[in-house]
Amino acid sequence: MSTYQTHPHPSSLNLPPIMLRKIEVTTQDQTQKQKFRFVQSDTKADIRDELAKEFNMDRFSLVDPDGNIITGTFDSLEDTKNYIIVDRTRVHTPVSSTFAETETSPQPVKRETEDEANPRRGKRKPSWMEIGRRHIPFAKKRASTTTSAASDFSNPSRSNSANAEPRRVTLPVSTFKIDPQTEQSSTSMPPQIESSNSSGGKVPKISRTQQVCARCKKLKRKCDRGRPCERCKKSAVECTYPGDECL
Repeated sequence: MSTYQTHPHPSSLNLPPIMLRKIEVTTQDQTQKQKFRFVQSDTKADIRDELAKEFNMDRFSLVDPDGNIITGTFDSLEDTKNYIIVDRTRVHTPVSSTFAETETSPQPVKRETEDEANPRRGKRKPSWMEIGRRHIPFAKKRASTTTSAASDFSNPSRSNSANAEPRRVTLPVSTFKIDPQTEQSSTSMPPQIESSNSSGGKVPKISRTQQVCARCKKLKRKCDRGRPCERCKKSAVECTYPGDECL
């Protein structure tokens, strides 16, 4: 058990310095100052009982010079150091029932709403949460088949849905079969565009588009004008260049 420095601990006479803690404890108002000596066998409860007995405090905290609260164990103490003891008894003093009723339970304050404070303003609009809970009837469909100009202008697809053409369905290119004779005859003759001359007559105008074979036309590529076409020759496909039979 620890004792004051004026009365050394009997077991501390033959102990090495590492197993001793000589500290000085001062109150927060600097009115009391005492020196203590603790040994390694002192527990946390022994140290706190010794400090509470000397300073007459039931609840307290031990603070180091840096302002940090320590646990109060033997390992948390440093030799030859000054500590400050802070009284915590007043903080945890129980409050009387009369004081608790008057202080902790204030009277309810009635707050005026925005509509009551300003009667000129209209009623508060319901929020979206309140609108979602109410039953909102849907508008009935008109009996007449005629539509107004505003509805036609806002949604033109609805007014023209009856007269709309049937939807076209495009098929992939692989489903079509190209006849080589038909394709050769169609590609051999370039498209003619009529143009008017100075005399007033119409003269056929030959298009300047490059002639391509059936395969290059199908792949939408330019033909290299070879005899035979190099693209068709590499892929081992029959070339149908206009006017020639390559393979």
